[in-house]
Amino acid sequence: MLQHLYAGETLSPPTGQTSLPGDLIEFEQKEFISALTAAAASMDSTGYAYIPSGCKDRSTKCRLHISFQ
Repeated sequence: MLQHLYAGETLSPPTGQTSLPGDLIEFEQKEFISALTAAAASMDSTGYAYIPSGCKDRSTKCRLHISFQ
């Protein structure tokens, strides 16, 4: 899917490193659901965002990917 989204770019497979430097941020999703409860919107009340350290300190150009599971 990422190869399709980034058509024309060469993507490299993971190097085998299992831990990436960055922050995993936990946040409440209530403000994004409006009048519905989280369960009624088929969402959990808590969401997570991983921010790689290169994106956080702006030393790397980063893109956003959203996964709904």
